[in-house]
Amino acid sequence: MYRVGLLGSCVTRDAFPLSQGVSLEYYIARSSLVSIFSTSIEVDDEKLNVEDKGEFERRMLSFDIKKTSKDILIDQDVDYLILDFIDERFPLLKVGEAILTKSNYLVSTRFWNELDKSDVIEISRDEEASFELWSNS
Repeated sequence: MYRVGLLGSCVTRDAFPLSQGVSLEYYIARSSLVSIFSTSIEVDDEKLNVEDKGEFERRMLSFDIKKTSKDILIDQDVDYLILDFIDERFPLLKVGEAILTKSNYLVSTRFWNELDKSDVIEISRDEEASFELWSNS
């Protein structure tokens, strides 16, 4: 049996029940590579609850902000890592030294609402700076 990790989208994840001989060991979503390999921010997970959404969305936001995904990618032993770059469509946010993925879920949180926006720089994905950050990540 092949052990697989997935960094990407639910569309790719949903194909796994159709696969024989494959074990999906982890699934990470809604994070840009730039964010994953950036500096972490400490945040109370209570501030990451999204109305009408569940634990998975909160956990993915926590992964993106606290950079937990990096540890999973480094520490988990898998035969293959599937990269589905759909989440690279989200703008990036520079908050101090950290980079976050500006997902629809992030901007629906108390963390976002309480964040001092004067300290936030949004980086559009069509900017050269975005491509440089992504390439370095």
